[in-house]
Amino acid sequence: MDKYSHATLCQVAKRWLLKTVGCSVAFAELKANSLTLEEPDAIGWIRGGRDSFLVEVKVSRADFHADRKKFFRQHPEFGVGKYRYFMTPPRLLTVEDLPPGWGLLEVQGKKRVKLVHGQHPKKQQQTEFIFQPNTQAELAMQTSILRRTSLRIGDLQTFNAVIVHNYEQRVLRLKKEIRALEAEKKAYLI
Repeated sequence: MDKYSHATLCQVAKRWLLKTVGCSVAFAELKANSLTLEEPDAIGWIRGGRDSFLVEVKVSRADFHADRKKFFRQHPEFGVGKYRYFMTPPRLLTVEDLPPGWGLLEVQGKKRVKLVHGQHPKKQQQTEFIFQPNTQAELAMQTSILRRTSLRIGDLQTFNAVIVHNYEQRVLRLKKEIRALEAEKKAYLI
């Protein structure tokens, strides 16, 4: 597998969102209803959904230039992500290539991500890197994700109740096994 393929970098971006940024949930190559037809290469939410991070993966300059033609790039107020980044192989783009407010992440090796430009996720917010995200589009994405999830596993509340019940039953069985082993150990020591 090419270490700088689009699919590989999308997974690296998702991992970066979860591990470095600290997003509680992140998705790669998300195909969900966003109202604007935006399909993020990677997107994640942090702080109870208050802040969103968008990562657009570009593996060629042609792909980067084609991205500029998209409606939500020409009109950033319709795009998703409070913080927006391009992720590329090393030296594909320069800071001068970036639209205003966008960050640049370079993947070096298999997993290492270097912040070249933009908002560091763990530092104080810099206003020049903050977008007013299209919260309706983000909510539509989240709703689409939840709907697909519930179609696959059924009612989420019932699913959680079943998981909790199964967990409690397993704990009870393990407690019984522990008591039996302790009794056996005690009988052996006498």
